[in-house]
Amino acid sequence: MAKHLTSATVEKIISVIERWPTRKKLSWEALRLEIRRRHRIEPARQTLARHAPIKRAFAARKDSLKCAPRADTAPSVLRQQNERLHAENERLREENRQWHERFIVFQSNANKHGLTERDLATPLPRKP
Repeated sequence: MAKHLTSATVEKIISVIERWPTRKKLSWEALRLEIRRRHRIEPARQTLARHAPIKRAFAARKDSLKCAPRADTAPSVLRQQNERLHAENERLREENRQWHERFIVFQSNANKHGLTERDLATPLPRKP
């Protein structure tokens, strides 16, 4: 059972979530089985839910599956690609919205403490 997931593993798991087929029910247990089948790792449900990017991707895909039409019994490759890209797009929009909110907080705090744009743009010191 994998307790610590690397960022590469988290990206693999998000990819599995984004590619989840519309005709298959998405649950934490089903996701765990698919991750084990595809990547030969067995994270616990709690481990998956503890990682915010995984949790957000899971919730976004679950929401998109609720709205997805189920009439197609044999979706084409293009349809599957479109669904995957749509899910990825939704996840990235949400992440972008969260980063924008964080930037506004940083900007406000910098202004409150008298930092100028020049202060903020100063490059980091080089490592020896």
